Amino acid sequence: VTQDGLRLCGRSNGPGCKSVIANTNNLPYQRVCGRATMFRYHTTDGFERYEYCPGCTIEDPYIDGLSITYGYSGRRKHVWSFAIHGSDCSVDAKPNFVGKNYFCNGAVSHHHDELYSHDPLFT
Repeated sequence: VTQDGLRLCGRSNGPGCKSVIANTNNLPYQRVCGRATMFRYHTTDGFERYEYCPGCTIEDPYIDGLSITYGYSGRRKHVWSFAIHGSDCSVDAKPNFVGKNYFCNGAVSHHHDELYSHDPLFT
């Protein structure tokens, strides 16, 4: 999808995940590099979903934002998360598997369907 001259992708409305898979063809690696720019859209709940889903795992939707993981379903490991929260990021209960490997942006939350493409949160 293109909006305001930007090429965009994202999840559907409601909880869910959208994945991009980078196949390494079993070559060993030590770093993960990439680029993503995140914009605010609708509500921003950070790790708040996890607070209401204590049994959730790394396989479940646990963040409003971007999570970088590696491995296969059932054996996935967390690398880093970029969370977007509507106010104070420190109030969220974070999953144990996230640890201290995250950034959080306390963006103002809005409850209407507007993409804030003029205000990148992470880039």
